[in-house]
Amino acid sequence: MNYLKKIEKKRALALGAFFLFCFIAYYLCNKHEFNFYNNYSYFADALLKGHLHVDGMPEHLESVSFMGHKYMHFAPGVSLLCLPFVAIWGIDGFNCIYLAMFLGACNSVLAVGVLKNMGIGKAEKDRIWLAAMLTLGTVHFFCAATGSSWFLGHVATLFFLLLAFYFLTKQGKTLKMNYLFLFLSGLFFGLAVTCRMTALLGGFFFLGWIWFKKEGTRNEKFKMIAFFALGAFIFGSMYMLYNYVRYGSIMDQGYTLTYLKDYHREAYDAIQAAPASEQQALLAEYKAEFGGPLQLKFIGYNLYSILFMAPEWQGTFPYLVPAVTGVSITFTSPLLYWAVTADVKKKMTWCLWLSVLLTAIPFLMNYGNGMAQFGMRYSLDFTPYLWLLMCYGLTKKDSLKLWTKVLIVLCFVVEIWGTLYWVAYY
Repeated sequence: MNYLKKIEKKRALALGAFFLFCFIAYYLCNKHEFNFYNNYSYFADALLKGHLHVDGMPEHLESVSFMGHKYMHFAPGVSLLCLPFVAIWGIDGFNCIYLAMFLGACNSVLAVGVLKNMGIGKAEKDRIWLAAMLTLGTVHFFCAATGSSWFLGHVATLFFLLLAFYFLTKQGKTLKMNYLFLFLSGLFFGLAVTCRMTALLGGFFFLGWIWFKKEGTRNEKFKMIAFFALGAFIFGSMYMLYNYVRYGSIMDQGYTLTYLKDYHREAYDAIQAAPASEQQALLAEYKAEFGGPLQLKFIGYNLYSILFMAPEWQGTFPYLVPAVTGVSITFTSPLLYWAVTADVKKKMTWCLWLSVLLTAIPFLMNYGNGMAQFGMRYSLDFTPYLWLLMCYGLTKKDSLKLWTKVLIVLCFVVEIWGTLYWVAYY
């Protein structure tokens, strides 16, 4: 018993040190100025005041107007995390960059727990290295260190997804406990979807894990899926109600309005000029004419962005610089490509690959690649599943090799370089 207590104490100290290391790394790559790109703070303030519109949101923040009110066009879930801080310090007193850093460090520890539950890694130190690849060696580092609304949204989505992964893969001692864990998994999955709708497409991994990895009869597995779905429905239904109140539709029309505002401003202005009673029909008309934010014609540029977009060379210091429109994962996180070595004979490998492909579709079809960024922030939609495949591939034979750790460190260095350049010049 004392031996087990010593192991748990040693593990807790290692995870605590890992958390601090990650938080300090994010902290040191930020100027610590107030972040005025704080959309979620304005919506949190609106919720505290009992309404959904953000009519007082400044013009420099992304928003859309519809039927007489201005709305935040981001998915609303992150604002739930901001609520207590905005309630205490107000919009002007709460600096959202520190929430991003804290959540980023939490993601590091959660990733270790997920790997342990899934039986990946022969030792805790291997799992910490693999978790470091996810949170320090991908665009997650840039997002957590800079913390603007666009990036905070990705960090929060991963936070809720990892919580969902953790309870999905945690094995209870009784069937009832497994039902509880799956309900909690669904609850956090639903929260992840309220932060980024694209997270919904990763649900195939959850269903696959329940069906292929959980113990129980066919009927018990159907019941497990029902408990997971019930948890997800709680926040999912709230999101649909939120959309219905704003747009008269359970679908989030804010992204269509944003696309029209960016690409077809005359159509967007025509909607605003029309009487409120006609705006919904006019929105449907323009959507049919111009399409929405997801279209096949954008796939080519986004494939180039995710695979080939390289840093740029200039004739003066610092010579090699990241493009303001982003840098592909080929240059920032090449170790993720080790996902192709995951055992194709295992059913979960196929479930993970399907989740990668499904969650990548909205990014590939989106009218923008993420705009101003370092790395490819939209890649964080499918990175959790690609990362798990990478982990399976790297650990299927033995402990992590030295070359793997060297590559993780190099990915970390690239993230530091890009983030510091962004902070200093952009």
